[in-house]
Amino acid sequence: MSKVNDKPIAIIGGGGHASVLADILINQKRKIVALILPSGQPERQVFNNIPVYNDDQFAEIFSPEEISIVNGIGFIPHSQLRETIYHKYKAAGFIFETIISTDAIISPYAKVQEGVQILHGAVVQSGALIKRNSIVNTRAVVEHDSIIGCHNHVAPGSLVCGGAVTDDAVFLGAGSVVIQGINISKRCIVGAGCIIKHDLSENSLCFSPSPRIESIRNTGVSDHE
Repeated sequence: MSKVNDKPIAIIGGGGHASVLADILINQKRKIVALILPSGQPERQVFNNIPVYNDDQFAEIFSPEEISIVNGIGFIPHSQLRETIYHKYKAAGFIFETIISTDAIISPYAKVQEGVQILHGAVVQSGALIKRNSIVNTRAVVEHDSIIGCHNHVAPGSLVCGGAVTDDAVFLGAGSVVIQGINISKRCIVGAGCIIKHDLSENSLCFSPSPRIESIRNTGVSDHE
């Protein structure tokens, strides 16, 4: 697993995902010295007393040597904002903090790369690999020997079974299940509650219009059973 450092932290963003990360960091007694926003002060109580800077102000005050970055931008399907933010600050020399909730269960034989965020109640089993800038959200499970690609979001309550592999920028919706050994290609979106039983090609969209039907759309629509 990646080693968590003890530098002061700046969080990018002030929305719901950023607030959950701030809550984890505060409970872990980490020092949050900046919130990076385009403008304004967020109304969420968890951000009280954290100074707010825009990009230009932040760059004038802080250097990569003295501070770590937390990507507080959530993963929105069809948006590459979270990934873009990651590359922007990496190019400027910053290191992204790896955040692991104290309520998560992470095998010492799992590997977690830079900037990964593993939230409350999540489980990452032996032999699993979580790549850069990915989110394993609340109570999600990544089973043994699975690989989660860069810039992924494994949404709350999702299950990735043993030996499954996702490529970069994959979104697994809340309560979805990826059956063991399945491969999901780049930029696929798996809707809430879907059960993925077959490999998905790049840019596929899988959705469940009803509890008994799983469908997949790429160039067309077909029954995913």
